Amino acid sequence: MVARGRADQPVTIVRVRRLDAQGHPRHSRPLWLLLSGARRDALEPEAALHYRQRFDGEHTLRFFKQRLLVTRFLTPDAGREERWWPLTQLASIQRWVARHQVPGGRYPWQQHLPVRL
Repeated sequence: MVARGRADQPVTIVRVRRLDAQGHPRHSRPLWLLLSGARRDALEPEAALHYRQRFDGEHTLRFFKQRLLVTRFLTPDAGREERWWPLTQLASIQRWVARHQVPGGRYPWQQHLPVRL
């Protein structure tokens, strides 16, 4: 199904239904996704897969905002603010790479994990 928004930005609407082994819908209501952009037709077959992957991106962004204080950096210089995002991403990558070299213990956001020895 193709829907039209503005004349210069056409969109594609996709209905996603997940079926169980017997072919019955797993959910009572279908999921509707709106695709826009130049590659919207190429993404249509994998739209549901891409939608499921949003979970990781959303939680990464939430972690950046809450724990790395990405949105708390205040400066009147836009260039400094633009450089702050990549810097915090590099800090997060370094933290992940060094995770096995840090002695056991929990971070405040890891309360549910067992203590490593």
